[in-house]
Amino acid sequence: MTDILDLFPQYAEELKLLRKTAREFAQRNFSPELAREYEKKEEFPWDLYKKAGELGLLAPSIPTEYGGGGFTTYLADIVVTEELVRAEPTLGGLAIMAGPFTSHMLYFFGTEEQRKKYLHLFIGREYVLRCIHGA
Repeated sequence: MTDILDLFPQYAEELKLLRKTAREFAQRNFSPELAREYEKKEEFPWDLYKKAGELGLLAPSIPTEYGGGGFTTYLADIVVTEELVRAEPTLGGLAIMAGPFTSHMLYFFGTEEQRKKYLHLFIGREYVLRCIHGA
């Protein structure tokens, strides 16, 4: 079976490494049991998302100057999302909200001044996660 990333040879090598990183992170940190534990305690897994943000997994296609992963293709967001959701849909799905959903809004529709001032706060940091979670 052909790896879908091979259809994009200009990105394939770096995206396969990103996929491996995301898969390993999710396998080590996400599980249905953990999701149920957080749900039962009515807590948000701040620590997991901070770690994911530090690895550049929450906004891989945002330039590094703003705190993102620095990939030049949105395929990076798709690769990471797929791996996180594959490991555990609830915890992985939250990563979509914590990363691409919020950071892309500010990146595309914010001014340069706003990007420089706020965007790094929106990528895997408690600030944006609290906005999403409502806590």
